[in-house]
Amino acid sequence: MKFRKCMSFILAATLVVYLALCGCGDKKVDYSLDDETGDTDATGQGVLATNLGIPESYEGEINVGNSGLTGITINASNIKTPDGDSMDYVTCVENEFDSDYKKQICEALFDTDEGVYVYDEEHQLDEDIQIQIDYYQGLLDSAVSLGDTDCEEIYQSYLDELEMLSYDAVTELSAAGDYSADEYLGYIDGKKYVISFTEQSDEYGNTWPEFAVIYYPDENLINERPYKDAEQVNWYSMTDSSEILVTSEDGETTAIDSDENICSRDDAVSDAMDLLGSLGIDDIAVMLVSVIGWEYTDAVNDLIYNELDGYTFDFTRSIAGEEALIVMATENETKSTGTGVSVSSKVYNSYNESYEVSVTSDGITYLSADFVLTEEDREQNVELISWDELLQILNDEAGSYFTENKPDYSEVEFNDVRLTYMLIKDPDDGTYNYTPVWYLAQSYIDEEAESGYEELYPEVYMIINAMDGTIYSFEDVFLN
Repeated sequence: MKFRKCMSFILAATLVVYLALCGCGDKKVDYSLDDETGDTDATGQGVLATNLGIPESYEGEINVGNSGLTGITINASNIKTPDGDSMDYVTCVENEFDSDYKKQICEALFDTDEGVYVYDEEHQLDEDIQIQIDYYQGLLDSAVSLGDTDCEEIYQSYLDELEMLSYDAVTELSAAGDYSADEYLGYIDGKKYVISFTEQSDEYGNTWPEFAVIYYPDENLINERPYKDAEQVNWYSMTDSSEILVTSEDGETTAIDSDENICSRDDAVSDAMDLLGSLGIDDIAVMLVSVIGWEYTDAVNDLIYNELDGYTFDFTRSIAGEEALIVMATENETKSTGTGVSVSSKVYNSYNESYEVSVTSDGITYLSADFVLTEEDREQNVELISWDELLQILNDEAGSYFTENKPDYSEVEFNDVRLTYMLIKDPDDGTYNYTPVWYLAQSYIDEEAESGYEELYPEVYMIINAMDGTIYSFEDVFLN
């Protein structure tokens, strides 16, 4: 049973307004803990770029072959390369959520002096059930006094469910034991949290392991964060910008600078990275930063106050200081119907590790780890093809590639060119390899826009192994 407050539909609408008015923050945020700026030669160009003969920008034509295209060109004003002087090839294996792994994560996450316990939603501690009953009973009493029958009905349904759960409540929880269960309860800085180990899936049939940590019970948050006469508090993440809209105590909506966040961003990202590091998740980079807002309401969801306190960080893997690239690709599927032809589109993600941590001035609020990998082997300073060799491969192979991978355009112009890392699955042994690649894409990029997300959704792309020149197919790179 997952409890949801009747604020949910209002909160969703509020978030739409916030996001529309605030816009999106930059995708990449530099939270390096030192002053290193990368290896450069005397001209200021990266050593790796110099060694491989990579220009800072390039305009030129590529042989179209038998593709039927009217032209293939590169028009890149800023070719991106890693800051260092070399690249690595990293082999990883997917973690199995067996008993040993669950034990490792739980005992690193929780204060073991307070114990680690099996969590069973149908057999919760009586004291935790009572917290939830007291919470919803208070909301119900207020809703009745205010004549809000909609909220009254919702709160009563929660109480009915809790009443049923109370019959199976326990006075003490079972110790974690052999860690054969999928959910555990423990303490972090004196507060209760639940961790769940699950298998996630998408509509395309892909599955992957995930673990998530949430504050428990959520209904106790108002006691941890009281505000005057507020009876409910909800938190949410919204994309950062220089100004955030909040509503003051008199009900007026005003804009405040995100620097007025109660929580220090530097402290928050440090805490988040330390937390993941304690779980054995190292070598990560911040991909996205969101601000955490807290909304205080009465029992019938009338706003009393809101404030900014905390940040949500989305991390991805970093190899030798370089953030791995994540790409979304759209594939069209054409099907014959009784009346004609239908075309549908599916969006596929490239393989990637994903870690999300929400931190406030009071500590962790949420953590999730998606598709967790462990490094098994690393080959350093791998040999890479030069820029001239890349151009030769393109002239020899691009025509054939686009014969097999017909774009929606008669002409292709690569305006996004970079030497970077992508996670590639080896179909033979099932390992995942952070591989140096040349990524060439035709993307719509608005130089004045703040988001920077356009690069994640290329209109046309080619992904080429930067070690041996192999041109990857869609199946090599994307979950499908």
